[in-house]
Amino acid sequence: MNQATSPISARPEAAATPELAPARRALNICVRPGWNSQNPFTIMFAEALAAQGNTVHDSIGGFRFYPFGADVIVLHWPDEYFFVRSAKATARAFLFLLFKWLLGARLVWVVHNIEPHDKEKPGFTTGRRALFAAIDGLVFLSETSRALLYQRWPELASKPSTVVCHGHYKGRAIAPITPPRAPADPVRLAYIGQLRAYKSADTLIEIVRAMPEQAVTLKVGGNCPDGHFAQRLRDLAGQAANVHLSIGLLSDEALERQVDDSDAVILPYRDILNSGSAIFALSRARPVLAPRLGSLIELQQQVGEDWLHLYEGEFDAGAVARFIAWLKRPGRAGEPDLSAHEWEPIGRQLDGFFRELKAR
Repeated sequence: MNQATSPISARPEAAATPELAPARRALNICVRPGWNSQNPFTIMFAEALAAQGNTVHDSIGGFRFYPFGADVIVLHWPDEYFFVRSAKATARAFLFLLFKWLLGARLVWVVHNIEPHDKEKPGFTTGRRALFAAIDGLVFLSETSRALLYQRWPELASKPSTVVCHGHYKGRAIAPITPPRAPADPVRLAYIGQLRAYKSADTLIEIVRAMPEQAVTLKVGGNCPDGHFAQRLRDLAGQAANVHLSIGLLSDEALERQVDDSDAVILPYRDILNSGSAIFALSRARPVLAPRLGSLIELQQQVGEDWLHLYEGEFDAGAVARFIAWLKRPGRAGEPDLSAHEWEPIGRQLDGFFRELKAR
């Protein structure tokens, strides 16, 4: 993918040569969440910014809610501005924006989702409007993300923005990456990522448990924040000899093993914008089945149809059967091309974008 830059990005002809470039002041960047996160993406995002010579932290700072001294504040999931959580969370959210206005930090939203998935919480229209007014820049992980956000929230279209790829996970590999085997019966499938209703792990289990054990096996593992949904998954998997279910936060080692032991990863989302799980599976050289939704279409263009198989319409037994037949076709070898997802150029692009925002 050609990484798109914002209208305020520096023009190449204006860039100084390395010998004449003046020493740059390190930006003080607060990333929420950053280093102290269970999501490796936010850690790699912070590392990419620090690699550009910036000071990066994720401490909340004075009064435990605002990072005083920050030049740029990066929010990955500003859910508290979309849904009401508590009176305390609401007060902290507005105090955060007040200090942002008073102290002049630049506020950036990394758009992972158009809006949070927890639709059962009451909406917070005032909070969302206040957040949108305070945002100085937007970071998108695909052109699709940008188009869909502007369609949903057109008031954000005038904000400076940049598009970077979702970085790969190769730099965090613990075990060596092994090429996939030529699939043979039983075909070994895996599901990774959080277990939420919209990700349809329950439908996947229902489909696989109806298939012969000699033909296909499935490992499902991940954290499930919804107790009722977790019980549904246990009920579905309990009587299935060819399904192994592990509910809970997987260690990095366990996550790698789950992917490496599989022939392919299935991600049957009903709703998706960006998928870190798909990037993780591809980083481990495992082909992926996913819906033709959101940024996955762009990702398929980057890695090729031999690695990312997208289905149309509803996820059903036919989609799984066609995927298994696709897996067994000869010709796939080596690893997918993830050169567009290298973190060093991503970090450079983010650094340039943040510096342009700070200079405004």
